[in-house]
Amino acid sequence: MVVKNLTFQEQIELLKSRGIIVKNVEKSTKKIENISYYKLKEYATPFICAYIDGSPKYKGLEFDELLERYYQDKNLRIHLFHVIEKIEVSLKTRLAYDLGNMNAYGYLETDKWINKTDRNAYRKYKKDFEYIFEKHSKFEKYELKTDVILGTISTKTPSVWVFVNSLNFSECVKIYKIMSNKRKKEIANYYGVTTKELISWLEALKLVRNLCAHNGKIIDLKLKSKPVLIDSWKEIYNEKSSSDLALIICILKNLVDVINPKYKWEYIRANILSLVGGSDDKARILGFNDKDSVYMLLGKRTCMKK
Repeated sequence: MVVKNLTFQEQIELLKSRGIIVKNVEKSTKKIENISYYKLKEYATPFICAYIDGSPKYKGLEFDELLERYYQDKNLRIHLFHVIEKIEVSLKTRLAYDLGNMNAYGYLETDKWINKTDRNAYRKYKKDFEYIFEKHSKFEKYELKTDVILGTISTKTPSVWVFVNSLNFSECVKIYKIMSNKRKKEIANYYGVTTKELISWLEALKLVRNLCAHNGKIIDLKLKSKPVLIDSWKEIYNEKSSSDLALIICILKNLVDVINPKYKWEYIRANILSLVGGSDDKARILGFNDKDSVYMLLGKRTCMKK
């Protein structure tokens, strides 16, 4: 079967035939010429009302709104990445501070800080750490041992502060997860949450960060593994929504309120409100209970404390 390559004009006609309202064909065609039809079509998914012969049909969606979803998703990626970066820097600081309390090279003595409640798991955790260490060490090859003596370590072995600073976000999360329960709890306490909550939130933010870094779609994100929820989010987050964007912003708000209580959320709030447009239904598409939930989360009123 030969599939015809559609012209840009034909792509617009195809969108119209599937229920998308196009008010200015010429202007819309110009947009399609620079933003892939297939890229834009991704943002129409929440408005699918039926499938006919395997093709989606859309209801209540204008082409200009489709464009707005694309542009605001792009803006959200930029702003969410900035917020996650703040959390990454903070987490690195907590990890380095905790491990540095042993001494500059004490982190190489893995039996002093890696979780040992399960010996089989400990061996795996130790290998995870060794893999990360070897990947990031730009120094002379160093054979990891559990009986390291500070005075015998090469001066080219990275101190804990240099090592932690070289980690990416996913590796920071991995290091945190393999730490002893006591150490994990101390770090979680700093953020005012439980270890279980913090791990599940960081895992979710890993995915979001990667999507932000690689031009993935954010506004319709649905997490396969649900992070631990806290009671104060029930007024904001709609679990039945097709998107978990509101949940991600709840997590970010909860953590950043500890890191920097004066952080300005106006850009993200503006992105969300532009997508909502005063509609409760469109707010629910993004994972909020209604449009007022956006203000509860990102407005002057703060309700994110447990």
